Amino acid sequence: MKLTNTYRKALVVFSVIGLPILFSNLSGTKYIIKSTGSHPGSTGAPGDVTCKHSGCHADATVANPATGVNQFNYPVADSTYTPGQTYNISLKVTKSGISRFGFELCALENATNTSAGTLTITDANRTQLLNHTVSGNTRYSITHMLAGTPATPSTGQTTWAFSWKAPLTNIGNVTFYYCTNCTNNNSANSGDALYLNSFTVKPANNIGIAEYMDEQGANIYFDQISRQVILNYTLKQNNQVAVKITDALGRDITRQTAESKSAGNNMDRIALDNIADGVYIVNLCVGDRVMSKKIMIR
Repeated sequence: MKLTNTYRKALVVFSVIGLPILFSNLSGTKYIIKSTGSHPGSTGAPGDVTCKHSGCHADATVANPATGVNQFNYPVADSTYTPGQTYNISLKVTKSGISRFGFELCALENATNTSAGTLTITDANRTQLLNHTVSGNTRYSITHMLAGTPATPSTGQTTWAFSWKAPLTNIGNVTFYYCTNCTNNNSANSGDALYLNSFTVKPANNIGIAEYMDEQGANIYFDQISRQVILNYTLKQNNQVAVKITDALGRDITRQTAESKSAGNNMDRIALDNIADGVYIVNLCVGDRVMSKKIMIR
């Protein structure tokens, strides 16, 4: 068959461009995926693996914790969060001689190991969101883009920035789990180093008890006939509840051991026989929050 000049040119173009693409598809797919974002679930968190186990960096060394390599920068000095508030966070990696880095990070509620709060992209050129399923629950994480892998501002370090919106309610401690990759940039899944670390934040102490219960609707009083302190209150969620009563000087009169209480209306009765007249303080302890009320006994 006689080939026209145009057809010959087309074959030459395919030979120059098509073959590298073909070889890349046959032997380099993992390396392309690796550089444009980690495999979902490679944070090293409970229920997750690392890139070493997900096939991207098969012979990577893994350091846990990554002392001196990973630096998680949280804007609150005492590492606390206020429900519903948004925090600007950054993750810095420092490793001498490295020109390309990668990472994946997630935020989990300590009590359940499910996603906590909302991760938000603030630099769409360098970071992206992922999700995967762990024990039937969707887990969200953040990872690098291809443009987010080069060292910056100089060889041996890089920083990724993003934001995190805290859960709308106090869910207890939240831990950020993250794995960073210090690559040797050899376009293969060998010779890289993975560094695991975590950072835990806790609810701020100034979070009111109103998050747990209807504070305005609570009714606490002393019944003179039964000589009991009556507590009527409504919980917004299941929680541990305890009651402590002190005198005006703060000395314990009685203390009730914490019990699990269900969401909805609850009532407790505490007998105060043979107690002197005076002012007392009833402390209703719900979870890690306390509501105090003065009562008069006559």
